[in-house]
Amino acid sequence: LLISFCLGAFAFSHTKFFNVGFLLFFSLFCVCYQVYSLHHQHDMVGILFMSIPFLFTKHFNTIWLAIRYYTCFIFCSSALWKILRGSAFKVDQFSNILNNDYLYIKQNSPINLDVLNYLIENTPISYALFLGGVLLQFSFIIGFFTRRFDNFLLFNGFLFFVGNFFLMGLPFIEIYPLFLTLTNNHQIQTISSKLQLIKNG
Repeated sequence: LLISFCLGAFAFSHTKFFNVGFLLFFSLFCVCYQVYSLHHQHDMVGILFMSIPFLFTKHFNTIWLAIRYYTCFIFCSSALWKILRGSAFKVDQFSNILNNDYLYIKQNSPINLDVLNYLIENTPISYALFLGGVLLQFSFIIGFFTRRFDNFLLFNGFLFFVGNFFLMGLPFIEIYPLFLTLTNNHQIQTISSKLQLIKNG
């Protein structure tokens, strides 16, 4: 049923029935999945968020931009959390993280164990990587003031996640759908215009 609503939303974009149906059933699927697995995961949250703008033709751009600002907030707030807590200035911070999560990283990350051990033992190198990650996150503060550098932020976001996956085995796949809000704004305006034309008949 969920797949049917998903396909219907693509095939019959002129009606909100399939869009609303997909969002409701996908939300129900997320809740059931969390309850059944007895574990709270965020893997599907990005798809859930990105489904919302398509429910509204008149306010599509506004909601799309709201999700964009939320995406910037995710990165920027994470950097500010590290800065305000002082962890961004602790040279041994990342070495300690790698050491404490050694078993998880060993099982979930493609990183070579020799490289992992090297980063744990060489705190200045690991700190440089950690500080670089904080700067990549903090760069998203630009997104609150202008959309001119969205491609730059998109690159920074991917670079941050690739680094996290290889160094710590953290995929953050729930955020990837939100990156659509940082793509070409002209294409988004085109989508919005088409939705408005469909609404007007």
